[in-house]
Amino acid sequence: MKKVFVFLAFSAITSALHSQVYHTNINGSKLVEAYDREGRGLIWKGNDIIGSPFVSESWGNGTITFADGQVAEISELNFDMYINKPLFRKLNEEQVFMDPVKEIRFAGKLNGHDRAFHLRNGYGPAGNSSEKTYYEVLMEGPNFHLLKYSRKSVFEEMVNIGKTAKSFKVEEDLMLYHVTANTIIKVPKSKKDFQAETVNFSSRITTYLESHKNFSPKKESDMMELVAALNK
Repeated sequence: MKKVFVFLAFSAITSALHSQVYHTNINGSKLVEAYDREGRGLIWKGNDIIGSPFVSESWGNGTITFADGQVAEISELNFDMYINKPLFRKLNEEQVFMDPVKEIRFAGKLNGHDRAFHLRNGYGPAGNSSEKTYYEVLMEGPNFHLLKYSRKSVFEEMVNIGKTAKSFKVEEDLMLYHVTANTIIKVPKSKKDFQAETVNFSSRITTYLESHKNFSPKKESDMMELVAALNK
């Protein structure tokens, strides 16, 4: 039996709420599309907001893994960091899956360079995040995963007297996931705080930090070297 994919789409053409449902097909599977600009977890990205809410500067081909384990190849994938959801585009409409998505992999661009994106949820709560929060998977192994929690918010700033401008601003945190303990922590910016945070998390991290005096948890490259060592 073929899986029925259900997703939502929204239109930025009109500011008035409208909805309609119609049927179509993608990759041979039946879909139900529903346009609904409000009340369905999507936002209207107006032209008055400077910048993009997406993780990639382009839409690319890739795969979606659903929560039930089924995998689908989808064209024009991207990830919206404002609503923290994977999207795909069809007929220039940005659409979000209604069936729970566990993982998304696709080819895109960042700062004009080709880049492979890999995001996954289900890691559990940490701070303001939850099990539904998607993290970018930077590294993974049998012992630890290095993740990045990237999100975008809309900020309004005064650019001239009596004139303001709205723009998307990105915030990023590195996260460390302990596979055996099934625990995730936010990586502090200072080495001292990182040592304190991980003292009961893994003794191997304490040993590593003692032998790497110039280690900085703010540096993604240093964290990748740490995780590579922990996964050996």
